[in-house]
Amino acid sequence: MRVLWLTEHYPPSRGGMAESCDRIVRGLRDADADVEVDVAHLTRRDRPWGSEREYGGRLLTAPLGDSPEHALRRLWTMLAGRSYTHVVAFGGTYALLGAPVIAAWLGVPLVTCLRGNDFDTGVFSLRRRETLMSALRASARVCVVARSHAPLVSALVPGAAVTWVANGIDTANWEILPSERSRAAAWRASAVAPGRRVLGLVGQLKNKKGVGFLL
Repeated sequence: MRVLWLTEHYPPSRGGMAESCDRIVRGLRDADADVEVDVAHLTRRDRPWGSEREYGGRLLTAPLGDSPEHALRRLWTMLAGRSYTHVVAFGGTYALLGAPVIAAWLGVPLVTCLRGNDFDTGVFSLRRRETLMSALRASARVCVVARSHAPLVSALVPGAAVTWVANGIDTANWEILPSERSRAAAWRASAVAPGRRVLGLVGQLKNKKGVGFLL
């Protein structure tokens, strides 16, 4: 397998999306010697165009600049002579815009990975909705990180092949230490009334994380 991975979120860009993208790409590259992933980073930073070797693939740096449309067309010229088995769109409007076209021109399946906010607000955005819908309709597989998104995607694009990929901690690889249990028990005894349950929200509590919906 040789995958072309289009994203606007990849190091040295910062933020949770870039970290997630880096983690997933490294996981794919480490999974099997027969998997190669070329990342096309549609960066909004002022960086030079380039192509460099990374472990398990290449990094294609494509700065969007003042003309994202021109940047996507120029990216296509960088792909001349390369062959891929899949194209993946991961995060960002221009990744969703460019991936279906490039996948069609390469004649390979498109996989669209939807992080929560790509769908939650994108589907109601006058600017981004048609880009999102076009990518969903063109996808051989749509991956979502929220179980509730799967039926919503299927309702908008009947027949779409949707897969839920849990976005959380794998408890098989996570061990609670005895010291953590004792601290939790001490806190509960001092702060929680008998018969009451406490729900903890841990992390960056933003609107786009769904905190308002939960409350």
